[in-house]
Amino acid sequence: MGIYKYLAIRTLNMVLIIIVIMTLTFIMFYALYVDIKMQEIKQIVRMEVTDLIRRGVKMSPEQTDQYIKERIEYYINAYGLNKPWYERIWRVLYDLLTFNFGKAYYLTAESGSRDVSVIILERIPRTVLLLGTSTLITTILGLWLGLMAANRPQSIMDKSIIIIGLTSNAFAAWWVGLVLQYLFAYNPLIPYEWRLPAFGIVDATRTYTSDFEKYIDILRHMILPVSALVIVSFGGWALVVRNLLIGTLAEDFIMVARAKGLPENKILFGHALKSSAPPIITIIAFSIAGIFGGVIITETIFQWNGMGMLIWEALMQFDIPIILAFFYISTLLIILANFIADILYGLFDPRVKTG
Repeated sequence: MGIYKYLAIRTLNMVLIIIVIMTLTFIMFYALYVDIKMQEIKQIVRMEVTDLIRRGVKMSPEQTDQYIKERIEYYINAYGLNKPWYERIWRVLYDLLTFNFGKAYYLTAESGSRDVSVIILERIPRTVLLLGTSTLITTILGLWLGLMAANRPQSIMDKSIIIIGLTSNAFAAWWVGLVLQYLFAYNPLIPYEWRLPAFGIVDATRTYTSDFEKYIDILRHMILPVSALVIVSFGGWALVVRNLLIGTLAEDFIMVARAKGLPENKILFGHALKSSAPPIITIIAFSIAGIFGGVIITETIFQWNGMGMLIWEALMQFDIPIILAFFYISTLLIILANFIADILYGLFDPRVKTG
């Protein structure tokens, strides 16, 4: 099949999977969804009553109770909560597609808003900055070390990379984070002005004279958490790339390329790495898809106020709307990562398009 038909089929598959996943999510969390909407309705009615009192409208306790009852009934009908679940599912699907997750029970955005969408949009860029940077560094470092090891099997470099990879892969991110904090943030042997920040995104006690100065401070705060994530990840990456490329570098087409006298870099990057690209793309895609799920402990240790900290706070306070939104976004990211991997498969391997 052609590339356009291939993309059309993959797009249709992605849309169908998203609809199925959202439907199953709604069925699993049906009772919680009803509770979230009822809490939202009560909050709206409470605000309406407060507004009436502020405007000087006088009502007896009986009238107030009757007004609250009527308004709650009105919103129940407006939200369709009086209908069976199979009739309400389309409204739920629309809310999820438009990222209308309702209001949080306890947590708020820095602006004071309780809208879950606002809270998440405030936190996502911080997590993307932290995890995106560490993933990029890990990928580049792992690819380079894996290539070097695969190109010289059983050499000292290969054995060293295997030992380093197995050792770093055995570390826990939280333990590495604590060690780095002690060594570079609290170590009395290092002068105070040279110590790295252990917590936060910026220094809350500092006044910045320019945006550039603020960006530099953000970079300083990123050093320790990014280093912790890279240390526990790059070794596993290097081992995966090494194991994939060792078989590829022993193929006949690599031997022919070397016999023709092609430069080693062109053989490694233009032939071997491109041939092994599909499985590597899959690993990269799932690494990016797991960007939120794998950051909870790291962000908590370094007090990096992103999605990891958000879901931790939501779990501690049992803020159901945020927990459900986090679950849905994580699932959506995995589906999109698979979709992008499928597209890249078609670009790197023509056999996929014609299969």
